[in-house]
Amino acid sequence: MGGAICSCIRGMARLGQLFLQRGRWGERQLVAEGWMRDATRSHVKVTGNNDQYGYFWWMPGERFPGLFEAIGRGGQRITVWPARDLVLVYTGGGFNTDELTPFILRSLRSDGALPQNAGAAVRLRDQLAEAVRPPAPKPVAARPALAAEISGKTYALTRNSLEFATLTLRFDKTNEASVHFTRHGQDLRCPVGLDGVERHSADTLIELPVAAKGQWESQNTFMLFLDRVGGVDFYRFQLTFSDAGRAVAVTLSERTGLVGESFQGNTKR
Repeated sequence: MGGAICSCIRGMARLGQLFLQRGRWGERQLVAEGWMRDATRSHVKVTGNNDQYGYFWWMPGERFPGLFEAIGRGGQRITVWPARDLVLVYTGGGFNTDELTPFILRSLRSDGALPQNAGAAVRLRDQLAEAVRPPAPKPVAARPALAAEISGKTYALTRNSLEFATLTLRFDKTNEASVHFTRHGQDLRCPVGLDGVERHSADTLIELPVAAKGQWESQNTFMLFLDRVGGVDFYRFQLTFSDAGRAVAVTLSERTGLVGESFQGNTKR
């Protein structure tokens, strides 16, 4: 698993299934079986977590014999256990899959189908429905006078790892703002929930969904949270305005530690 691979969960599952089947798909041997076996055996036995490492695959060794995993940033994971004819795929972020995988594996009770459990099915359905229910909106605090001053102003940004060239915030609604970035001549426009509820939109830069929310931390500091829903990136922008709103200091971080930097912005004249 090289870096920066973008795939849907079904694509990840297909890749895991291909390795489970030692490179065979249907009637065709797509990848040499010997190479597949070599890729998923230990070549490095000393790692920080006492795991072993093959060709881009990790092995927990004696804890789960024969199991191997592709482990991505922020908890993205493909787990393959040939002894159980099992492929598990995780996407998302904000949880520790190191703890989730052993829990699932310990829950395996049979190599065959278990009897139906109507009560458990109902509980699972209810919990899934609860998980997708959006949070209740929170009261929106009175915004500072500076919000009206900076609304609609475009700030030219100094060099940054996201390669954002400009930033524009608008505060036209009580419970919702909007943010506009430019990057390489392309526009990224997102509604921003101010009531604690993320607003979803399409990310025109990477063609994946994005969710955004924000809040005023003080009279001159606005926090902006951008979540790449289709990926693992969760960006946190601390925007501190000065000089009557003509300048902004940006502190940028990312949940998985990929980014941590500061840069500046000034209104375009």
